[in-house]
Amino acid sequence: LLVISDGWKLFRPNQALTRRLKSNFATAAIPIIIGTAFGTEADRKSAHAAGCVAFVEKAITSTDSGVLPTLTAGNAP
Repeated sequence: LLVISDGWKLFRPNQALTRRLKSNFATAAIPIIIGTAFGTEADRKSAHAAGCVAFVEKAITSTDSGVLPTLTAGNAP
């Protein structure tokens, strides 16, 4: 299972969802990737602090930076 969330700054529910998933023993290991076109360094830090494994700026493809291929291969960082 992999969660890819669209937006961070504009969608506060995504932040709450990330924190809820990471605080629950049953879902804490699920990798969460945030994709956004409006990310700042502060947003990136906030996402990682909440438990996201990656914060990528749109537009992304399945080969960008190795993030998606690494996670989908079962090698989450």
